Amino acid sequence: MAYTSTSRHLPRESIYPTPPSNDFLNALEDCVSATERCSSTLNEGLRKLEGGTGDLGRLTKVMRHKHHFLVLPEPTILAHKSALSTSLAPQIDQLIVRAEGMVEHEKSRVSTLEERLIILQSARSPILDELPNASLPSSLVEEKDPQDTSCKISDLNLRELSILQRKKVMMLKQKRERLERELERLKGGVE
Repeated sequence: MAYTSTSRHLPRESIYPTPPSNDFLNALEDCVSATERCSSTLNEGLRKLEGGTGDLGRLTKVMRHKHHFLVLPEPTILAHKSALSTSLAPQIDQLIVRAEGMVEHEKSRVSTLEERLIILQSARSPILDELPNASLPSSLVEEKDPQDTSCKISDLNLRELSILQRKKVMMLKQKRERLERELERLKGGVE
């Protein structure tokens, strides 16, 4: 329940020990004038600062691109260089060992490819040597020139051959084409 006075007709009692003086309004006017002076001083200071800070965006860009140089004595630089070289030396040694291993691997790969090339070049001799002379038609049984490496399969009449011989000739023809493609690929890879 709210505080209620015992007398309904009497004014509320003041909490001040003495009633305020008439000077109260004069003191209030002095406060207002002091606040106005502070506000004008503050506005004048802000106006002065604005001239110096209005260009802040451009100034920050200019200051950002300014280079600073630090001059160090030579012994300090040499000490840092030696510390850096000692810390990097094990890693560089590991990289050198890995590079040497890769070079050896590539050398072995090149030698393997060269061996395959030699094998493929030796396989370039006529494929018909594998067929026995007795099973060939009389048109193909003739003296061969040792210098001639051309393929005799293209001149072959397939109608004179049996079904098994035709299949073998076709298989050999495909094998020769595949080996010639691989030979060209290897020649291109070695060069």
